[in-house]
Amino acid sequence: MSWLTAKRTRQRLLVPVAFVLLWELCSRGGVVDPQLVPAPSTVAQTWWVWIFGASGPQHSIYVGNWIFHAGASTRRVLTGFLVAAAVGVPVGILIGWYKAAENLVDPLIQMIRPIPITAWVPFAVIFFGIREPSAISLIALGAFFPIVVNATAGAQHTPSLTIPPAREDANTGGRALQRFDVLDYAPLLRTCLVAVDRWARDGVEPPPSAVPRVADGTAVPHETTAGVFRAIPGVRFPDRIERPVRLDFGPDVERGVASELPPKVGAPYATVVSAVDADGNDRAGLRGPELLVPLATLTGWNLRHPDQGAPGDLIAMQGSTLPFPRTAEERAQRGDPRASIAERYASRAAYLQQVRDAATGLVAHRHLLDEDVDAVVERAGRLWDWIQAGAPA
Repeated sequence: MSWLTAKRTRQRLLVPVAFVLLWELCSRGGVVDPQLVPAPSTVAQTWWVWIFGASGPQHSIYVGNWIFHAGASTRRVLTGFLVAAAVGVPVGILIGWYKAAENLVDPLIQMIRPIPITAWVPFAVIFFGIREPSAISLIALGAFFPIVVNATAGAQHTPSLTIPPAREDANTGGRALQRFDVLDYAPLLRTCLVAVDRWARDGVEPPPSAVPRVADGTAVPHETTAGVFRAIPGVRFPDRIERPVRLDFGPDVERGVASELPPKVGAPYATVVSAVDADGNDRAGLRGPELLVPLATLTGWNLRHPDQGAPGDLIAMQGSTLPFPRTAEERAQRGDPRASIAERYASRAAYLQQVRDAATGLVAHRHLLDEDVDAVVERAGRLWDWIQAGAPA
């Protein structure tokens, strides 16, 4: 434990320890009635007797039986939670990933969810009697709805692991011009979580920031990337990218008073994106194996499909997957400026070895966990197989 963590721990324990000591002194000194507010030492002694029993006359039938009863309650809670999780997690994932499941199941869940658990007690007694299954069923029902809600939210906000990638958003029904981005950022997020935990708990500094910067040329206005993307066959650069503008609500806005309504519209803020390489892949940020050893151009943006109107506008929260040509002949036929896969990698095995080497390098830089390397390589193999099969549009 570092000195910083030890100091923080001492500071956080100071007030609770002082409170317990004050409580002890007030109860022992008669400031408060010890029959109503027993001292912490008395509470601890009584709890010890309840757990382990005591010699001499027994004051309660529960003396020495605390562990047995706590175990019985824990068993009921765990059983109810496991039942709820076994049903709630798959239901939540289905709702989060598939619009049809959301339309069919979610209305019923939202209708029943506000009913308090106490209202279900008579039904539990009718069906199960005053027995163990009655308690377990109520615990399972109470845990089911929060599990469904959280599983749904998690499924909606995690990267899709499907290969081939989808073109239609299961959450909104929106259809995109290109297939969605196949970049799996989940391993990077796990690494960030470990880094934040070590920073907060042990004082270990996280890896250096990889945020794009204007100073080194890795953060640029989006217009400067247009030429790279427009050169790729079948790619349309966004017609409109909104820039936030300065709004003047008057001199008293900091006091919560808006004297200018509507506000005066000022100059737009400077907005930048990551610079891209010759393939159109980001040069900055946390670059996973999909970008370090690429099979496609992976963008953080995608356009609406013409069938849904406004084809030059961005579709919300979706990127694009633009596979490289498989061979030099295919590249020449398409007029694609990007090198083909065959020109980049001698074979599937060679490609996977480069992916493993890149993943190992990320582990060394603390951008990837060692335990995720094999899964990253396995997924890269599936991406190779899909693209080599023709990667249908």
